[in-house]
Amino acid sequence: MPVDFTKSAAVTSAIGSIVERYGKLDVLVHVVGGFAGGKSVAETDDATWEQMRDLNLTAAFYVLRAAIPHMRKLGAGRIVAVGSLTAVEPHAGLGAYVTFKSALVSLVRTVAVENKDAGVTANVVLPGTMDTPANRKAMPGRIFRSG
Repeated sequence: MPVDFTKSAAVTSAIGSIVERYGKLDVLVHVVGGFAGGKSVAETDDATWEQMRDLNLTAAFYVLRAAIPHMRKLGAGRIVAVGSLTAVEPHAGLGAYVTFKSALVSLVRTVAVENKDAGVTANVVLPGTMDTPANRKAMPGRIFRSG
């Protein structure tokens, strides 16, 4: 189902539809995100800042907020979010991206602490640069390794 994860109502509706169809929600893998960079913090425009915030943090907040009550009601749940290694190893020219990937790590860690009493775990994976068509185009000479 198509969902705009930057819209709270759309995310809440999608999670509700999943629970209605399958009777529960016990696993959530959050992979929504985006990348923009190449400018210093002083040169980063509002549009880039807002795009990185919406794709890398706000979308996660909306989906976690919508999913957690269903998992708590079930008494179990597993949440895995895909972040970025830059959350703990920032690079120049990636200020907006790094900021919101770092905030994602804190958000997921907070969710883990808040929900351990209900049998819900939350973890974030921090991969390096991912092998995607956009990254291959942006970095044509780079060799991407898997695993």
